[in-house]
Amino acid sequence: MWETREPSTIERDNTEKERTMKKACPAALFALFLIAVTTTAVRAGEAGWEELNKKAKALQSQEKYSDAIKTYEELLQLTKKNYGEKNVKVAEILTEIALIQRYDLNNEKRYDELQGEAKKIMMTLNNTLNCREPAKLTYEQ
Repeated sequence: MWETREPSTIERDNTEKERTMKKACPAALFALFLIAVTTTAVRAGEAGWEELNKKAKALQSQEKYSDAIKTYEELLQLTKKNYGEKNVKVAEILTEIALIQRYDLNNEKRYDELQGEAKKIMMTLNNTLNCREPAKLTYEQ
């Protein structure tokens, strides 16, 4: 009647591949889901970052320096949260606050402190990238 036989090598390989795929597919789908969620969150964070940055620049141009600094400080916290402490955006915001302190509020001491922090970040990033030391940052002429 019916004869039982051992599966061939190809059949065993196919069965093993099917088992592997069944195990791997959920993990791959989960990884894709995480990438999609993270990408969406980063894009949303970028949009919020841009809006806050525009607001700070607008306040600065209206000579509302204390409000501009508060907004930049809020932006700084958001940036550190989303990108980490050692990020070029953190250095840029510190520099913006420093420039307001120096040129608009005549606070040379606070300018030096903030510039120092920004420079440390840039030096860390430059050493990582094997670049030269950044020049002192100032307003564009």
